[in-house]
Amino acid sequence: MLVTFRSLITLDEKEDKFEFTAPLYISKWEDFDVYEFKDPSTGSQSRIEVAGNQVNIMAAHNTINLFLGQDVNVEYASDPMRSNVVYFISHLINLNQTEDNINFTYTLSETNGKLIAEYNINLDIKKEA
Repeated sequence: MLVTFRSLITLDEKEDKFEFTAPLYISKWEDFDVYEFKDPSTGSQSRIEVAGNQVNIMAAHNTINLFLGQDVNVEYASDPMRSNVVYFISHLINLNQTEDNINFTYTLSETNGKLIAEYNINLDIKKEA
């Protein structure tokens, strides 16, 4: 299977877009549908878990837990040794999942509520020919 990963990040009214296509591994873990892939330009492994109204994003050495309509505290480390940890608040705005597409939007804010960025993530899933 292949995934076309698209990310639209809105930060201070500026938009950054990222897109790539990569091999995709799909599995189940507890109630979650699990999607694992690597960014071909960086080799960075990503794992996105989706179940009901929850999304977990695992990239590099960090995890962001998202619950639809809820604020969740996020501990973000800028390095694997966790020598520099920062705290954010995540908020899942919407989540749509079909057999061949996952789309969700979330925000990250400072702990004082100041918006850092809004992220729209889209996974288009295709069976290899």
